[in-house]
Amino acid sequence: MSASSNIISDVVPGVTFTLREESDAKTRISIRSNTDATIQRITDFVNQYNATMSNLQTQTATGVPGKPETRGALASSSSLSRLQTQMRNLTSGNLGDSELYRNLADIGISTSGRSHTLNIDQVKLREALESDPNEVYALFYNGSDGLFDKMDDTLDMWLKSTDGIITTSTRSLDRQIRDTEKRIEDMEYRMILKEQQYETKFLAMERALSQYNTQSQWLEQQLQQFAPKK
Repeated sequence: MSASSNIISDVVPGVTFTLREESDAKTRISIRSNTDATIQRITDFVNQYNATMSNLQTQTATGVPGKPETRGALASSSSLSRLQTQMRNLTSGNLGDSELYRNLADIGISTSGRSHTLNIDQVKLREALESDPNEVYALFYNGSDGLFDKMDDTLDMWLKSTDGIITTSTRSLDRQIRDTEKRIEDMEYRMILKEQQYETKFLAMERALSQYNTQSQWLEQQLQQFAPKK
């Protein structure tokens, strides 16, 4: 084979060779997976997942009766509750088509708590990676039903800009807000009309009282003329 530079990346998928010097001696190359780096990437994913699930748990919490401060801002959102359920099912259900590892628990990643956060058994995860890293990789991604495959499909369903669940829910909330604002405007208009009606009635009542007082004074004057003189 030949190459235009000393850097070759199209021989072994995922591997780049940097050739330093020419040599007639035979060279043996061993390629090994970086277990520590893989564990760190999985740990980073688990930490981010846990933070997301904990936040969803806080935002959708129904709270303690009598303590409104414990109720989440989105406690009435059935959509977010459904998202939580879907994510829980993904991380606790079977994944991929491997006969060796069927779910995350098989490689040392288990779920716990009300928010269904993930815990890592570092020893079990390392053993799985050192035993068969390809099978572990396939559990996360295999192009169809790995964890990340399913998460991509799920999040795409939620986050589509045109007809995603969040977009649809946002539009629905916007409509509700507009309808509420319109009802408020209508109510304010009716209150103005009612105020004008009461003001008109009040002015009419004042005029009637003024006329009554005038008539009363006139009648009193007339009666005084017929009163016997002392």
